[in-house]
Order: sequence, then C-alpha cells, then structure tokens
Amino acid sequence: MSSDKLIDYKIFVPSVLIMIAISIPFAMYESESLNLLNSIFDYIVDVFSWGYLWYGILLVVAGLYFAFSRYGQVVLGDPKEKPRFTLFEYASILIAMGVGSTIMRTGMLQWTSVANDPPAVVSVGSAEALLWGNAYSMFLWGFQVFAIFVMSAPAMGYILHVKKRPLMRISEACRVLFGDRFTDGWGGRALDILFLISILAGASVTLGLGAPIITHNLSNLLNMEVTFSMTILVTIVWVFLFSLSAYLGIEKGIKRLSTMNMYLAGLFAIFVLIAGPGVFILNYFSDSVAFLLSNYLDFSLNTESVYEGKASHIQSNTVFWFAYSATWAMLHSVFAAKISRGRNDQRNDPYLPPCANDDLMDRDRRIGWTWCASLS
Repeated sequence: MSSDKLIDYKIFVPSVLIMIAISIPFAMYESESLNLLNSIFDYIVDVFSWGYLWYGILLVVAGLYFAFSRYGQVVLGDPKEKPRFTLFEYASILIAMGVGSTIMRTGMLQWTSVANDPPAVVSVGSAEALLWGNAYSMFLWGFQVFAIFVMSAPAMGYILHVKKRPLMRISEACRVLFGDRFTDGWGGRALDILFLISILAGASVTLGLGAPIITHNLSNLLNMEVTFSMTILVTIVWVFLFSLSAYLGIEKGIKRLSTMNMYLAGLFAIFVLIAGPGVFILNYFSDSVAFLLSNYLDFSLNTESVYEGKASHIQSNTVFWFAYSATWAMLHSVFAAKISRGRNDQRNDPYLPPCANDDLMDRDRRIGWTWCASLS
C-alpha cells in the first residue's frame, strides 16, 4: 500500500468483519456467551495462571537484557533534532495513553474486590485485606505491566525513525525475521489483521469496563436510575470525544486533552486532600507502598497452589490484567514512537512518574534507555 493512502481496505475490512462475526452471536446469545467465556477464563486461571505470571517476569528480564546488551546501543533517529513536545506535554500524553480510563477501575474499585476476596489465610474485610487491596491496585502498574506494554516499542521506533518507513505495522517489524516475501504477502497481512483485531478488542474491553463506572457515578450524582439509554449515551459521548481528539491531530487534539487531564487530576487530588481526611490518605498511601514492596514477589508469583478452593481475586485478575495489557501493547508502542520525535539522552528526565514511562519510546533515545525508563 502506498504511504499516502489513509486506509488499507485489505486489512481494515477483514478485521471489521471478523469483529462483527464475533460480536453478533455474543449479542444474540448473551447469557450463553457469558457462561462460555467465563468457563474458558476459569479454565485458563486454573491451568495456565502460572504461565501468565512467568510471562510477565520473563518480559522484565528481556527488557533488562535489551537495555544492557549491544542492542541497547542502537540510536533511534537523529540526536540533534529538537523535541516535538515539551517535557510536561510529552509526559502528559504518555500518562493519558498508558493509564486512560482503567485508572477508574484500578483506583476506585480494585481494592474493594481484593478486600472482599483476599488471598488465602487473610480475613475478609480485615485491616490486612485492605492493605492487600490498595497495594494490589499499585501492583497493577508495576514492572510486569510496563514490560508488556513496551515489548514492541523499540522495533516500531526503529522502523519509523531509523529505517524511515512510513507504515508502522507489526508486519514491518517482523520483516527482518520472515523476509520480504512473507511480509509483503498474505503472512504479513494476517499479522496486521491480528494486530488491528487486538486493538479493537482492547478498545471494546476498555469501554465495557469504563462506561458502567461513569454511568453509576452519574446516576448517584443526578439521582437517576442506570438505564441502557444512559449507558449508550455515555459510550457515544466517550467515543465522540476520542474521535474528535484524534481527528484534530496530536497538536490540537490529543496534546491539549492530555495536558488538561493532568491539570484537572492535580486539582482534584488537592481538593480530595483538603476536603477529605488528608492525613489518613497520606498515611494509608505510605502503608500501602511499604506493603507492596514487602510482598511484591507474592503478588508476582503466588498461585496459592497448596490451598484448595476457588482462585482468589488477585490470582484471576492478574491473569486478566496481563492479557488485557498485551492487547494494548502494540498500539501503545506505535503511538509512543510517533510522538517521540526529537527526544534524546540529554533531554531525558529520570524523575518522570512510572505511568509516564509506559512506552517511553523517545525517537532519539537509545533502546536501552527506553527499556530502563519503561521498567522504572
């Protein structure tokens, strides 16, 4: 496909048709589909939860290897070029990209699920269960998740800024592995279709998890019942704002929305500390950080194999979270590479918060620094 063509219908149309073919039976047979999906997920948790846990650990090890091996010396782009965005704008975009609406679920709801379904030998609703819940919400944005997010970022950045190829596709990243014949043929097209399906699936899950939180908050605020019409309206507004931001471009849309999001989040945090129990919040945060650091290996590798019974929320949700993060990893890598023009080692700020380092794919930064920043 020529680089000036906006849509490659040979990839777009099959991806949409596959998503429609999957969605129609799920919508027509909702309860049966839900039971089927739950049974499949429960089987994965029972049989393969260990694999997902080690999957996250291995990606962290792979990231460290790429950081300190000869591959970490590959420079992505011209180091003399000035950054496209200021440090604050750049960090704001990356935070919005990495965290997004999922912060509503992990920050507002996740701790309650763990407190009501804690690991074995921990009493439900106890003080220890509350610490497990808050610490686990932090763990969800730890080393493993960022390693999953950033795995394909160096390859995407290399294609865009070193090879100067305008098409940022997963097939292009695999060209060196499979060769030109495979990449330019049906094999490469199949990879790109799977890539697009993963993005669409990840977006649908995000809407499915985020929309109910917004609708229930609105219903409590406005003293209204949650209805299907309200849920549809919230979803339409959500998609419209996202589409409008993307249509306006990075400079006029995404950048402005991301920086405004940072200012609003900061003001809201200050308001909560002042209007709420600020001292307790800061103390609880400190206790949660200490608990997380003390039990990080338990969060990372514990499968509760010696305890009989149903898997705890932590065990099942970690499997879901790692798989969910993988659906967004490709898109995060592509977008981070796109906005990172002009970043380099001299302009690297080591004090960026962890969320900002989600896919810190600086155009002029060494791959090694990208891995270290993304895993910090």
